[in-house]
Amino acid sequence: MSKTLLTAEQITQEVIDGWKKTHDKIFKYQTEDKQKTAYFKNPDMSTIEASSVIASTKPMQSNKVLAKACFLGGDTDVFEEPKYMLGLGKKLQKLVEVVEGELEEL
Repeated sequence: MSKTLLTAEQITQEVIDGWKKTHDKIFKYQTEDKQKTAYFKNPDMSTIEASSVIASTKPMQSNKVLAKACFLGGDTDVFEEPKYMLGLGKKLQKLVEVVEGELEEL
């Protein structure tokens, strides 16, 4: 998150289209009360690994690592305030794209 991040109000369709060109899939998270909105990309392998290592002992911290690493813009409260992080944590696995396959013995 080294760049200047945009607030939820500054994020336009043009910004989202630019993110899609860079990151392929973009995810919008909006709290149930419609008070907070944040945008995320898929995590890279190092983020998934870091999150997985932390998950065994600190699941909430693992969710926060994943959220912060994938965060593109919007309201940072979604991973800074516990009441929002608890809700977001339930949805974060949708960021991790999994393609299943078959393994057969030859």
